[in-house]
Amino acid sequence: MQGKNNPRFLITGDINLDLIVKGLKAVPRPGEEVFVPDICLCAGGSAANTAVALARLGEQVSLHGHGGDDYLSQYLYQALHEAGVDTSLLQVVPGARTGLSIAITSQADRSFISYQGSNAAYRPLPPVGEQLATFTHLHLSAFNWEENLKAYFVLLQEARAAGLSTSLDTGWFDFDHLRPGVLELLTLIDLFFPNEAEACALTGRKTWQEALGVLASRVKVAIITRGGQGVAVQSGSKFFCLPAFDVRSVDAVGSGDVFAAGFLNAYSRGWELEKCALWASACGALAATRWGGAAAAPTAAEVKAFLAEREVKLDECIPARNGGYCFSAGR
Repeated sequence: MQGKNNPRFLITGDINLDLIVKGLKAVPRPGEEVFVPDICLCAGGSAANTAVALARLGEQVSLHGHGGDDYLSQYLYQALHEAGVDTSLLQVVPGARTGLSIAITSQADRSFISYQGSNAAYRPLPPVGEQLATFTHLHLSAFNWEENLKAYFVLLQEARAAGLSTSLDTGWFDFDHLRPGVLELLTLIDLFFPNEAEACALTGRKTWQEALGVLASRVKVAIITRGGQGVAVQSGSKFFCLPAFDVRSVDAVGSGDVFAAGFLNAYSRGWELEKCALWASACGALAATRWGGAAAAPTAAEVKAFLAEREVKLDECIPARNGGYCFSAGR
């Protein structure tokens, strides 16, 4: 297995195209037509977004997922390849069309109209033994939970046996009847990246603080993203919060995936958790200021410039009054 100075990531999960509608002020009523200033077509899906973001940060990353054999799928595969993602593990579903999400965005929030397409056939990789050992980290962008829960157990156990670290993004689904199984699965996870709503729904708790405690008892590092409220991290008895960067968000699509990629990028190099969270927050904030999920992912140089412009020093996260941490600015 490669060391921390030469990590290699395996990402598995959903891949699709995102059609992002820019600047829609109101949804047209039946029979009406409205015009928008622009649209953006780019690679999407949580797994693809995370993979592209890692590649743009300079990491070696391979992506596994299920795509179609139509024209749009070919466009998607080419976009991933051009972004620096190894696509040799992608599986083509004969006769299937690529998944497509139409994202309607505004500064306030975003809505989606989605067609699952080839993602309906998604199953995680079967145990691949020696092949897994060529990677250092496995990240699951999990979905199709009812069909895949048992297979996730097998894959994660194989990854652990091969010496890989692991991480999980659950996505949103109805956790109620699968909660015991998913919570058990977390014992095989090193880093867990739910947002606040997902964390509360999965644990059945009413507040993110309660949810974080439950999750931290099962995973090595629990990271709850809270949008404009920042991020909360707990590992064992260690707990801290970081505020969100104050940026003008134009498109939040994929920013959580870019945050996760930033955290994995830093964590794989042995950085302290506070520094990982700060780097990841900068990655996610930068992505939110640009259009497109995967297309918005920044390079490491851009993240460094973003922090330098704000006089934020990575090595100086200082304690805050609330028991969390503040950004250190050299002013």
